[in-house]
Order: sequence, then structure tokens, then C-alpha cells
Amino acid sequence: MDWGQLLTGLVGAGIGTAIVEATVTLYGSFKTNRGYAKFLAFRIAVQLEEFAQSCSNRLDEISNNMSSSGAMGSLYDRLPAFPAYPEDAEGWRNVSPEVMHLAYQVRVKYDSAQEGLRFVSHEFGFDEAALECATYCANVGLEAARVARGIRQQYGFPALGAQLEEKLEASSS
Repeated sequence: MDWGQLLTGLVGAGIGTAIVEATVTLYGSFKTNRGYAKFLAFRIAVQLEEFAQSCSNRLDEISNNMSSSGAMGSLYDRLPAFPAYPEDAEGWRNVSPEVMHLAYQVRVKYDSAQEGLRFVSHEFGFDEAALECATYCANVGLEAARVARGIRQQYGFPALGAQLEEKLEASSS
């Protein structure tokens, strides 16, 4: 064996090692980034489900108030508070664009509904806004529940029962 063959073997081994190390590093990075995205997607789905449940609870209170002539429940002229999405830079960088779009689409619908209720309350009074609140609650809550279900499906999380969506859908009609 001469020096040329030895040098060629060493360089080849070095390049091979570098390729293997780079591949392992890239795979680990990909897997970590996918983990960030999956965790963020789960957190968003849970927050949207909690919001949808709050909308359902508000509908119950409004229904109780109306059916009991005010003896039970409460009337509202606003939707329940919308959750602040997590501030997770790594997660947002790695979550699918579809999830980002859907999550912020629900937020836009919420803001629009709140603004509509504010307008009705300001122009026509609390009682009129309270009547509209149930419709807005059902529609935005249903949208949140559907988006949460879609996120769960996309990332392979177990689905929740359909009862919440069914209840909100019946109220939105």
C-alpha cells in the first residue's frame, strides 16, 4: 500500500463519516421540529375545544334564562373569552400552514362576532344583543370544535366525542 491509497482511504472514510453525521443530525432536527409542531397542534386543538365548550355552556345559561323567565341562568351580550394561542416560536415555525390558517380563521370569526355583538348592544341595547349572542355563540363555537377535530385528525390524535359538535350544530340552525 502506498501513500496515495492510504490518503484516498482516509479522505473517503472522513467524507463517509461526515455524511452519516450530517444525516443523523438532520434526521434528529426533523424529528424534533415535528415534535414541536405536534405539541403545538395539540395545545391549539385543546384550547379550541375548551372555547367550544364555553360557548356550549353559555348557550345553556341563555336557554335556562329564557325558559325560566329570568329565574335561572343568565343573559350575555358577548361571547366567552377566546384563548390566547401559545407563544411557541419553534412550534409555529414547524406546524403546518393549514393549521395556522384554520386557527387564525377561527380567531377572525370570533373577533367579527364580538364586534357585531358590540354594535348591536350599542345601537339597540343589551336585550337585543343578548338575543343575538346565542346565534353567534353556536356558530363560532361550532367552527372552533370543527377546526379542533380537523387538527386532531391531521396529527393523529384521538378524537373527542361528537356530542359537543352535535349540540352546537343544533343550536346554530
